[in-house]
Amino acid sequence: MSNKSISPFEAGALSNGSVVHISNYPKSATAVHPVTIKEIVKGDSDYDTEPIADDVWLALEFQRPTYWNVYQMSAYIDSIMRYMPLQAVEMIDVATTLNKFSKNLDDLSVQKYKQVINFHKKTILSLDGNNRYVTFKKFFNNEFKWKPNKNFVCEEDGKQYGKMYCKEGVFFKDLPPVLKKTFLRREIIHSVHSGLSVQKVHETFTRYHLTGAMKSAEIRNSIMTDTCEYIRNKATDILENLAA
Repeated sequence: MSNKSISPFEAGALSNGSVVHISNYPKSATAVHPVTIKEIVKGDSDYDTEPIADDVWLALEFQRPTYWNVYQMSAYIDSIMRYMPLQAVEMIDVATTLNKFSKNLDDLSVQKYKQVINFHKKTILSLDGNNRYVTFKKFFNNEFKWKPNKNFVCEEDGKQYGKMYCKEGVFFKDLPPVLKKTFLRREIIHSVHSGLSVQKVHETFTRYHLTGAMKSAEIRNSIMTDTCEYIRNKATDILENLAA
């Protein structure tokens, strides 16, 4: 952005005017935006906007212990291409916080947010979404390949691109136009918060990740809840009969 005192989400509206909800509280506000991946990595020439990713500071203090490897990033791209539901990202609008809520902030928060603006030259702080933003940028910049399942079929043209790309993978630049459009047009919900102190931001991040990442057994259990419950009940019946 040319003016680092204004964020892409200034006044609760994205540069293209899109906003689906605004919640105003006594000392803070939250706006919810549908944002295309194109707006994140490329910007929008129709609205003369630069890539939102260029305005986002991916602070290490809000990074979960595990960074995604290329296989995890490829799996996320696969979710995008298959039109799977995508989790929202959480952002702190630093510029708006300083412009509109600074009187409610402690000195440490003001100092921290000014550092994001003046030193890092960003207006947005990523609260929950670092891995996803890194994945968007790296795939768009051809830094890793997407390896779809061999059964992947494009919903738009019905072609079996999975058979073409499952072994070697494919960079973004080598995708057919239809798949490039699929990637760039997918919308990611952004919850953008203004007015939170640094302490509240840290507390929010901690609360988001109290339970940590799900383990493989937990994922299987959540997917097959009814089956697991049936097996546990059957096992209990057998043990009770043996004990009788």
